Amino acid sequence: MLNMAKIENIEDQKTAILEVLSHPGRLKMMTLLDGSRSVNQIAELLDMSQSYCSQVLAKMVEYNLVTHRKHKLEAFYTIAPEHQKAIETVIEIARAYARAEID
Repeated sequence: MLNMAKIENIEDQKTAILEVLSHPGRLKMMTLLDGSRSVNQIAELLDMSQSYCSQVLAKMVEYNLVTHRKHKLEAFYTIAPEHQKAIETVIEIARAYARAEID
């Protein structure tokens, strides 16, 4: 996988973002990060294990797609401001595609 810190080309950055978001579980997590949420909240809402969510979120932090902060024993995640618009666009495209599939 690509390391966002080493990517110099903007097109490569776009490709990396799409690569991370191409997995259904990761895309679902991003839709929940409209605000700050803990790993446990995300795991509960998606009916996924906490360890799986932690692994996926760690990958998103590596790609600088999300930021995290620790409060006591919990980590809280939110979409990184510099990627907010791009991620919202990808999520909206996915929703539009899903609606078209239903119709």
